Parts: sequence; C-alpha cells; structure tokens
Amino acid sequence: MKFKVGFLGVTTLFVLVAAGPGSRSYAAAEQTWTGEITDATCGRSHLKMSQGLFSAPECVIACTEKVKFTFVTTEKIYEIANQDFAGLKEHPGEPIKLTGELQKDDQILVSKIDNSK
Repeated sequence: MKFKVGFLGVTTLFVLVAAGPGSRSYAAAEQTWTGEITDATCGRSHLKMSQGLFSAPECVIACTEKVKFTFVTTEKIYEIANQDFAGLKEHPGEPIKLTGELQKDDQILVSKIDNSK
C-alpha cells in the first residue's frame, strides 16, 4: 500500500510539473484582419490633416515621422506593437490584409502584410 501511495504522489507531482504554468501558452493565436495602415494622428481620415493636398499614403508617411503607425478596420483602430515592421512603410493608406497576434491593450504584433485583393 505504501508503494502505491508513494507512486501516486510521485506521478501526481510529475504531472503537475509537466502541466504547470510554464507549459501553457498565453500568447494569442495569429489572426488576420482587413483594413488600412494609418497613423495615430489621422486615424480613419486624412482629409483634416492633409487638407486634400496629400494622398492617404503620403499623409501616413509624413505623420509617422512624429507619431506611430496604427491599423484601422471597419470596427476598430489598433496600435501596432512592432513599429519597425518593414511592410508598414510599403503599404500605408491602402487596403491590406494584416496578420499578427492581438496583444493586451489592443496592440497587434504584426507578422505579415498582404496587399493582394
């Protein structure tokens, strides 16, 4: 009987260690959204800032010299966690599909940008 209790205790300990908090993945799964890369100043519309003098892509590039890139969908505006992601400057102000992980505080960690329609 002692052997069974000891074995059960060791087995339980092993299972708890193997399935402990370190083995869980709390990172969100990758998702894909459709929208536009924009900037924190303009958000959905570039008309006020550009006063019609610049296109949306030109406005985003100009504004992101001082403020951060953001991503706009029909429902929400998200912050971009990795501001140095290469595709951000390649596709500003145009319809894209953005893939990444939604993190806390509505930030997206971008892993891929696809501008194909």
